[in-house]
Amino acid sequence: MTAWWLGGFHCPCHGSMYDLSGRVIKGSPAPHNMAVPEYHYAPNGKSVTITKMYPKAHLC
Repeated sequence: MTAWWLGGFHCPCHGSMYDLSGRVIKGSPAPHNMAVPEYHYAPNGKSVTITKMYPKAHLC
């Protein structure tokens, strides 16, 4: 990683880097942002439930 990278996700397949929101960082070889599943917050705000998963993105 480089000193300017504040964290996120690193794909070891081709070296793509994503920010903490799953957006591809400019200059990375990935063509698209990461898929974000649909989710729902509990009324008390203490948990998150994934309501729909997307198929594998095939970014690598």
